[in-house]
Amino acid sequence: MLWLRCRLQGVAWIADLGDPVLSAYTPGRWKRRSFALERDIHAHADALVVTNATTRDLLARRHGPHARIEVIPQGFDATPPPQTPCPDAAGPLTLLYTGRFYPFRDGRSLFEAVARTPGIVLEVATNSSATLLESFASRHPGSFRLLGELSHEQALLAQRRSDVLVCLGNADPVQTPGKVYEYLGSQRPILYIRQGAGDPVGAWLEGELRRGWQCDSSVPAISAMLGELAARSQSRMLHAGLDLNADGAAEHSWQSRGKVLTMLCQEIVRAQGGSAKARSST
Repeated sequence: MLWLRCRLQGVAWIADLGDPVLSAYTPGRWKRRSFALERDIHAHADALVVTNATTRDLLARRHGPHARIEVIPQGFDATPPPQTPCPDAAGPLTLLYTGRFYPFRDGRSLFEAVARTPGIVLEVATNSSATLLESFASRHPGSFRLLGELSHEQALLAQRRSDVLVCLGNADPVQTPGKVYEYLGSQRPILYIRQGAGDPVGAWLEGELRRGWQCDSSVPAISAMLGELAARSQSRMLHAGLDLNADGAAEHSWQSRGKVLTMLCQEIVRAQGGSAKARSST
């Protein structure tokens, strides 16, 4: 393996893990090997990069402390977006979901809540199988718009034209949906739907960033939130209390993430050079 050759040759090695190697979705037949690989990487890498603090803490519990684990989440392109038309406050509140659906995150609760809440339209851009969504759209055509598969550029443009962006959280908190960081670049409010009580992302969006709102994934909770947002929109108060300025999320851009990673690489290389000099002087 490349990382083993690097270690044998004294080359500094930073392992960008993202999520744990051994995850909840790892097939049973691969669990032992995944754990062993994760353990070896943890033991031999000069630094590890993961996407959230929950993963960092999980690795520490599994394998003990590590000298350097850097949390570098995903990000968004900080290039100023083109001017787009403002959403029509007099019309229905338009929600947008861009991304995939999975068996463990199929969107059913969201669809049911949209179908029963007046004044709400959910637009969906996805390249995954959407049989469930299509069923809801056929029964409630005024509440759903299926956009099909969009290019990345088209999806970003659609996000900037929407009233509210919808993000479905993951039940496992070691995995933060990368979509939430992409949404930050749109400068639009975000509705984060928690799948588990231990998911900290919604509180971060709602409290620290003031970029939107959160609710749990039950149909009543989503319906209540959608009703409140529709009423706020009709009163032209949808953005009250929110910070949608670009500067409010600048530290989460890819450009900012790149600087953090560059500094980490420089630090590890300097430390590696110092260790080599110490060994050569003995």
